[in-house]
Amino acid sequence: MKKKNLLSRKPLAFLSLLVVLIIALPLAVFLFLRAQQIQQYAVEGTVYYVDNSSTGYVDNSSTGCSGAPCSDSNAGTTPNTAWRTLSHVQSMLARLHPDDGVLFKRGDVWHEELDLNSVHGSPGHQIILGNYGTGALPVIDGSSSQAACITAINTSVSYLTLDGFECRNTTQYGITFQTSDGKMPGIMVQNSYIHNTGPGACAGCGTPHDPDGYLNQLDFRDWSAGADGVQFLHNIVNHCGGHNCVNIHYDTGGPIIRGNIVGPGCVHNCIDVKGSVGGIVDQNIATSGGGTEQNAFYSENTKIAHEDITYTRNIAYNSAVGFHIEDGGSCSKAPCSIVARYYNNTVYQSSSQASIEDTSCGGATFDIRNNILDGGAIDIHGGCSVRWDYMPIGSHDVSNADPQYVNAGSADFHLKSSSPVIGKALADLVASMTDMGAYQYGEATPTSTLTFPPTQAALVNYCEED
Repeated sequence: MKKKNLLSRKPLAFLSLLVVLIIALPLAVFLFLRAQQIQQYAVEGTVYYVDNSSTGYVDNSSTGCSGAPCSDSNAGTTPNTAWRTLSHVQSMLARLHPDDGVLFKRGDVWHEELDLNSVHGSPGHQIILGNYGTGALPVIDGSSSQAACITAINTSVSYLTLDGFECRNTTQYGITFQTSDGKMPGIMVQNSYIHNTGPGACAGCGTPHDPDGYLNQLDFRDWSAGADGVQFLHNIVNHCGGHNCVNIHYDTGGPIIRGNIVGPGCVHNCIDVKGSVGGIVDQNIATSGGGTEQNAFYSENTKIAHEDITYTRNIAYNSAVGFHIEDGGSCSKAPCSIVARYYNNTVYQSSSQASIEDTSCGGATFDIRNNILDGGAIDIHGGCSVRWDYMPIGSHDVSNADPQYVNAGSADFHLKSSSPVIGKALADLVASMTDMGAYQYGEATPTSTLTFPPTQAALVNYCEED
């Protein structure tokens, strides 16, 4: 089965979109880093502080650490007695208990790698690595020589939240968790900004590329398909080297990717979720920024009997393929089936790109309803089982009709009041959604903790609706 959308796309719209990506997106990210408010954490246990500034803790009323750089010999339990280095934090992780937190001072920069081990919260009682103060997020800068910002590779970590870091200039990974047999349950990474990480993407490292080492930038893997339940929430990830910008590999415990802005600058895939069970990919914005091989969203399954994944309220635009599924190679646990549900997504592509693609169709079942698939080919080969209800097939036919976005040239895919897709969605596929596409007309977009100034809404207007 191979269908192609009849909508024509003017080159001027994509030229305008490219200008937005080049000029406005860096400005939006800069404003985000400067506009953050004091982070409030519900840390019920002991809180430790880390301050790497040259003068110690300073606010409007006092100077801490005796007005000098803080020291790892301090108790760490107040901003005035903060620790200093990531290496010391690493040495203290095993002493943390459920509900404890380690907060890093905003505006500070560390040129170290934080390797996580022996750090365990418990269900409902996360250990939090976060931040405090005002200004830009705390930065881990790899100096174009460190492999990663934060790693947990075959170590002992569970029920841990990483909240609000900037990671940049690393040579292999940004933030990576790697495990097996479900040994890293309860991992959350949220409200962070990962950029210029991976092969060739760091400052002075050349051209971003994929050396085939499966180097991903916001990364979680369970090599034996255990049930971990990782969550990646409200992060910005762009200008990546290596394989995928955001990657979840064979987590069969209901992983969630929600509210992230990924790309431009995806060498291979922007968001890649392989072999999930109960996987949710919701309210993300993904664009490779062009190119001929990059996918905004990708999945495959070669290692578990049955994968199921649901994509809701996502935006994919200006990528070689918007949503892409393939077999992925030799099946090691038959039948390696995939059930993929696509509800209320918006795809905006040029005529040379694809909206949805599966060219292998080895046991894939698609449920594609309430989407706006605008421009580009719909290339699903024979052998797939497909349930359609979208243009140009189904009762909600909007082929040859403009969905009437607020401003597609500025990547604002909200609907105008005159849009023909308002009120046309099938009920009960996505809670409270009665319109087709990713955005419900007339509803205020809830803000997340990653709030940008309203003037940047065209680029970063995503929702948080858990």
